[in-house]
Amino acid sequence: MRVGGKNWWNRVFGNGEIVLHVIRPSRGREVAEQVLDGHSPAIWVSDLLGSQQGHAAEWQICLAHQLRDGQYAVDAGDTVLAPRMKPLFLRAFAIARRRDTLAASTLRA
Repeated sequence: MRVGGKNWWNRVFGNGEIVLHVIRPSRGREVAEQVLDGHSPAIWVSDLLGSQQGHAAEWQICLAHQLRDGQYAVDAGDTVLAPRMKPLFLRAFAIARRRDTLAASTLRA
């Protein structure tokens, strides 16, 4: 985001019910701590930035960020890892869309 002619970060916090956009000049840990105000979510999904870790009992890397970064690697010439990871991420997205209808045993498998 551009604020006063400078780059700021649009931080997005959400759960199954709400999405909150917080625009700040920093991506630092203090932004999440201010928004959470002592709350500790069960699961935190984020990119790999260090300030995004440690806010919840469980942490999940954002698969959309990984897919984007993998495509960047493919575009830059990677012919080994990234092309093989892309179908795995896409399958994870497909499973996530059906998650509420799948049995626990199917999700574990």
